[in-house]
Amino acid sequence: MADYALRAREIGVNYIGGCCGAVAIHIREMARALGKLGADERVWKKGGEKPMSAYEYYDHDKLATGGRK
Repeated sequence: MADYALRAREIGVNYIGGCCGAVAIHIREMARALGKLGADERVWKKGGEKPMSAYEYYDHDKLATGGRK
C-alpha cells in the first residue's frame, strides 16, 4: 500500500486512500510513505465547529462517564 501511495502521487493523484478492504495498517503505511504524521504523533483536537467523528458528534465520552469528563 505504501508503494501504491507513492506511485499514485507520482502520477499526480492528490487524494489517496483505500477501499472497504483496507485496514488501519494499510492507511498508516500509506501516510508514512507520503510523509504524513501518524495518529500517535498528532494531537487530537476536540470541540471545534464541526465534530471530527461520530464519537464526538454524539458526545459518547459524556455518556460513558455519566456526564462527567
